[in-house]
Amino acid sequence: MNRLLLSVSAALLSLAASAAHADTLFTFTDNFASGDVVTGSFDGTAHGNLITGLSNISVSFDGVAFNGNGSLLAFHMATSTEWQPGGAVASFDGTQNNFLFQDRTATQLYLDVSGQEIGALNNYIPYPETGNDASGPNTWTISAVPAAVPEPGTLALLGIAFAGIGLARRRKAISTTFTAR
Repeated sequence: MNRLLLSVSAALLSLAASAAHADTLFTFTDNFASGDVVTGSFDGTAHGNLITGLSNISVSFDGVAFNGNGSLLAFHMATSTEWQPGGAVASFDGTQNNFLFQDRTATQLYLDVSGQEIGALNNYIPYPETGNDASGPNTWTISAVPAAVPEPGTLALLGIAFAGIGLARRRKAISTTFTAR
């Protein structure tokens, strides 16, 4: 019985630890002076002002979702002219953003590098940007989506399970005592 109790406790601690290190869902909005709006979301891990490990990326440009939302590719600008896969970073104030989100066919992209070279394009056109795009002054906002809080019913069931384990253990101890006499 001790092994069962130990196993249950270890499983619960493991679940709690994995939940504590899970990525957070972030939603963002980028409003441009032109009236264009880029919205979206991604999973990531916040470290002070920075959000790293961006994944499950979705982007919409003026309400039109990018192709392959949820599996967009993320890049970061490694040098002033070179984009590298992975390593994308977002920041809460937008000043340290370093990302390019792109669909898998390279026909749609959204980029933000340190709040200076910002654009959203429905068609892939290298910088300087032309065509159907938004660029220039913008207002960047980002927020974390609150994590789900366990319902009281779930906690009650967990408490009942522990009480049941405790009663079974006590019953076994009592029956062992009477059998030994």
